[in-house]
Amino acid sequence: MRRRYLWIVIGILIFSALFRIGVAHWLANDNPGDGLIYAQMARNLLEQHVFSHDAQAPYNPSLVRLPGYPIFLSGIYAIFGHTNNGAVRIVQALIDTATCGLIAILAFYWQPDEKKKWASAIGALALAAICPFTTIYAATILTEVPTNFLMMAMFLAATFALRNRASSENTAEEKRDSLKRAVRWWLAAGLIGGISVFFRPDNGLFVAAVGLTLALGWIWRSVASAAWRPFALPADAKKNLAQMLLCGTLFSIAFVLVLAPWTIRNWRLFHVFQPLAPAHAEMPGEFVPRGYQLWVRSWIDDDSFISPFLWALDTDPIKIADVPPYAYDSPEEKNRIAALLYKYNHPDAAPADPDNLTPKLVPAPQPSPSVSPEDKSTSAGARPSPSDADDEASGDSENEESDQGEPEK
Repeated sequence: MRRRYLWIVIGILIFSALFRIGVAHWLANDNPGDGLIYAQMARNLLEQHVFSHDAQAPYNPSLVRLPGYPIFLSGIYAIFGHTNNGAVRIVQALIDTATCGLIAILAFYWQPDEKKKWASAIGALALAAICPFTTIYAATILTEVPTNFLMMAMFLAATFALRNRASSENTAEEKRDSLKRAVRWWLAAGLIGGISVFFRPDNGLFVAAVGLTLALGWIWRSVASAAWRPFALPADAKKNLAQMLLCGTLFSIAFVLVLAPWTIRNWRLFHVFQPLAPAHAEMPGEFVPRGYQLWVRSWIDDDSFISPFLWALDTDPIKIADVPPYAYDSPEEKNRIAALLYKYNHPDAAPADPDNLTPKLVPAPQPSPSVSPEDKSTSAGARPSPSDADDEASGDSENEESDQGEPEK
């Protein structure tokens, strides 16, 4: 039976690898901007020997991204050639196949029924192998594939650590051996967790979840014990508490040790305490439009708005016509939004007065029939249309150029 199960597992893994290699080959995607940044950082590591996201000299040091994925890319580039993203995709396809294997092992160990362990493992492996939501990342130059692998590896190491828990029936020597194995696995889990955070900083939430599981496991065993009494722990509970604190401390120390070199580097170069990447991927002292981002997140409710309003910031124009009606509460607010977007889209032509950045979009009241056309143009309450404002700005610039004559050489 086990041999038959083993051949089934091998067949699913082969299918998983071929499926992911096919996706990586025929659905290759280099469009994500983050992928371009990671690739540039990897090239700078190999060619300029500096961790920088600059595409040209002087290649100033950077901290806008964590170093895990650029180092991963630079290792593949060093073997298969610089900017060889095809090799990166193949490697990621194989890593994602290994992730499916780790998922199957986790399902095997976490199934309490011995008779259903193999069935659970094969079922989990099959579901992971055909999952399109993780497979597609093998075709992109992004951090998801190695992140998923490291996350599953951390969970598996924590599982082995939890399984090496001595019981009251073990001898003293067996208890010591179990504790030694548990300590080694908790150290491994902490190291893997720290490395996974170097790929994606939000992996720290999974690291915290593992530590919380360690603590809750001890509380559950203590509460379930018949000898439990509040504020009067029995001897076994005290020993278990000491072991839990030891394992949790070593797990945390291993995790912190991985982040320590990066934190020290950022402190020495930039004089900031930055163990992870900045929340807005900004360099120290760089302006962050926090007000704009808070405003966008107050109404954004669809993925289609992410690209034109968040990813396009500082690179592409943002049009007031793309703003949905429920993003503002009144015509006055819409006018203000239009004014600010006009200033963003025309930084050089925008006037200094923030109250006269662009024309009002809400039409002004029509004048009485007694007002002549000449009076309309000079009316104090009239405002030009957006096209008139552009024509006026272009006309002013042409007049200025004609007045100035040829520039000095």
